[in-house]
Amino acid sequence: MIDGVLDEAVWQRAAVSGGFVERTPTPGAEPPADSRVRILYNDDALILGLEMGLMPGEVPVARTLARESKRIWSDDAVTVKFDVRFEQRNLVGFGVNAAGATIDFVSLENGQVFRTEFDAVWEAKTSIRSDAWVVEMRIPYSALGLPKRPGPQTLGLNIARDHNQRRATDDWSAIPQGFGPGSAVHCGQVTLKDVGAPTT
Repeated sequence: MIDGVLDEAVWQRAAVSGGFVERTPTPGAEPPADSRVRILYNDDALILGLEMGLMPGEVPVARTLARESKRIWSDDAVTVKFDVRFEQRNLVGFGVNAAGATIDFVSLENGQVFRTEFDAVWEAKTSIRSDAWVVEMRIPYSALGLPKRPGPQTLGLNIARDHNQRRATDDWSAIPQGFGPGSAVHCGQVTLKDVGAPTT
C-alpha cells in the first residue's frame, strides 16, 4: 500500500542512498539538509521511498495543489527522472510536492524540448515528520515505457529536490554548471532484473 509513511519492514531492509549535491545556488556544495532514497521493484512497478530532511524548526512549503502545474517547483518538491533506454538524451519525469500535488513530463534532447502533456498513470503519497517530509511513489513500468525483457536492464536515474527555505535545488547525481535539469547525460544508474511491461 502506498501511504507515504515508509514504516513497513521492507523499507527498513532496503538500501539507502544519499549524497545529494547542490545545483543552485552553490554548485557542488553539500546541502545542509540531507535527502535519502530507497528503491524497490516488483513485477509491475518501481516503488521509491524518499525522505527530504528538514532544517531545525522548518515546515515544508506546499502552496500548489493543482495537478500538472509547473509552480510545483517553487514549493518543497522532489522530482524523479528516468532515462529509460539509457541513451543519455531523453527523460521521463515524475514530480510531487509536500502536499502531494503531482506533475509528470518528458524531456527530450537533454532538455531542449520539455512537455507536460504526458499524463502517465502513477501514484504518490506524502507525509510530514518533525525531521523530514516523505514521499512514496509507485511508478508502473507501463508509465515508464519500459518493455518486458529477461535479465538485467540499466536505466539512467536522477532525483532533484527543490528546497524552498534555501531557494536551492539538490541533485542525487550532480549536474554541473551550464547544464539544466533535463540533462540526461548526468544521470546515475539503476539496474533492474526481469522487469517491464508486457508488449501487445
